[in-house]
Amino acid sequence: MELPARFGKYLLEEFLDGGEAEAYRARDTETGRMVVVKILTEAACADAEAKERFLEEADAYEHGESDNGQPFLVTEASVAPGPALRIVARKPARPARAGSPMKWIVTAVLGAVILAGAGWHFRPRPKAAPAATVLAATMATPSGAMVLVPAGNFLFGEARDPIWLPAFYIDTTEVTNAAYAAFCKAAAHDPPPDFPPDKPDYPVVNVSMADAQEFAAWAGKRIPSGREWEKAARGEKGQAFPWGDQPDRSRANVGLVTLLPADAFPKGASPYGALQMIGNAWEWVNDMRSPTQEDVDDFAKRVQPPLASDELWYAVRGGGFDSQQLTPLLMWDSKAAPHRWRSNDIGFRCVRNAR
Repeated sequence: MELPARFGKYLLEEFLDGGEAEAYRARDTETGRMVVVKILTEAACADAEAKERFLEEADAYEHGESDNGQPFLVTEASVAPGPALRIVARKPARPARAGSPMKWIVTAVLGAVILAGAGWHFRPRPKAAPAATVLAATMATPSGAMVLVPAGNFLFGEARDPIWLPAFYIDTTEVTNAAYAAFCKAAAHDPPPDFPPDKPDYPVVNVSMADAQEFAAWAGKRIPSGREWEKAARGEKGQAFPWGDQPDRSRANVGLVTLLPADAFPKGASPYGALQMIGNAWEWVNDMRSPTQEDVDDFAKRVQPPLASDELWYAVRGGGFDSQQLTPLLMWDSKAAPHRWRSNDIGFRCVRNAR
C-alpha cells in the first residue's frame, strides 16, 4: 500500500509491522489524535483461529470492517511498534538462577542419578485448566440494560456465510430519550432537533453517527459493527427475522407511521433478548461504506453544507417505522448515509466487549 493512504476516517501515515495483521501509525481525521490501525490480512481472514486471536485483542478501543470485509482494530498510538503488535503472544523467559551455572548442572545431574537409583521418576505436574469465565446473560448499566451475545459462529448475510465473533453485550433496546438526555446534561452536548422531553421511553432519533459515537464513549460502550448487529438480531442460525423465519407484522413496528416506545413488541425479541432489531428506528452501525452514485445524488439534495469529496459514510441497519414492507432484506441489507446526517427515523444502540 502506498502511503499516506486513506482508510475510512483514518489517514495511514507509516507502516509499523506485518504478519497476520498489518499495523500502521495513523491519524484520526475527525479528532486529530494519533492512533495505530491494525488491519487483518486477507490470508488471515480465511484462518478462523487467526481471526479469533485478532478480534480478541484487549487493547483495542474501536473496531470495524473495511468495504471488502477485512476486520480492523484501532489502538492508542502509545502502543510500541514492532513485534509487540503481532498477534502471536510469546512466553517470557525464565529468570536465571543465582550462583555458578556449573554448580547447578552438577547438582541437577547427581540428584537425577540418586532418584533414578531409588526407582523414583520425575513427572511434570499437570497444569490445572484455567477456570472458564461465566458471563452473565444480562448487564445493567446507567445508560440502559444489555444482553449477552455469546462467542461463536453465526450465519451472516443473504448467503448465510459462517462468521465467528467474540462475545459481547448489546443494548436491549435502542438508546432512549431519557438516556440521551442524561448524556446531554452530563457532557454539555446539544439535544437533537425536535427532541421530545415528554417521551423518555422512546428511542432517540435525529442523531448523527458522530452524536452516537460521542454518546457511546460517554457511556463506556461503542457502536456495533454490522456483523455484531446482525448476529444480535438474527441469532447464530441466521434466521429471517429476530423471532424466527416467518413474517409476523404483530411483532414489529414496520409500516405503522410513527415511532413507539423502545421496549414495545416484546414478542419480537431476538434469540438473545434484544428488542426491535427490526423496525421502529433505523440504527447506525460502525461500518464505513462507499456510497453509490445514487446515494450521492440523493443526499446532495438534502445535506448542508454540501457533500465533501472526503465525506465519511456509515451504514444504517434494521429498517424503521416508515419501512414499507416486513422483509428479511431488513435483517442483512443496509443503507449508507453521511456520518453527519440526522433523520427522524434513525437512532442507534450500543455494545460493550464481554471480558
